[in-house]
Amino acid sequence: MKKIISIILILSAQYTMASCYSDVLDQYLDSSRGTRFDYMPKLHKPVELEQGEVFPVRRNSDIGPFDASKLVFVVTGSIHSGWFSQGIVVDPQTCEIEQVSEIDSE
Repeated sequence: MKKIISIILILSAQYTMASCYSDVLDQYLDSSRGTRFDYMPKLHKPVELEQGEVFPVRRNSDIGPFDASKLVFVVTGSIHSGWFSQGIVVDPQTCEIEQVSEIDSE
């Protein structure tokens, strides 16, 4: 019985991440309307943060900790021959973007 419950919980978490992917990408592109990207931003597989966990960022301030579980998507792209990487913090229940933080850019 424990195995079945564990499998269901794992599958539901993977479904949440997968179902949020397109919602997050749509929200991000809508908020970037008018930006002239050199190439379309690429949204990477999310990292799931539990309450109190931090998403480490190499050069800037880390993202988190948060009072509740969050998904962090990393988006990379290029504007005017420079590149950027941003962390997108998402509520896993609603798939709404709560925060966009710069990770790296040049």
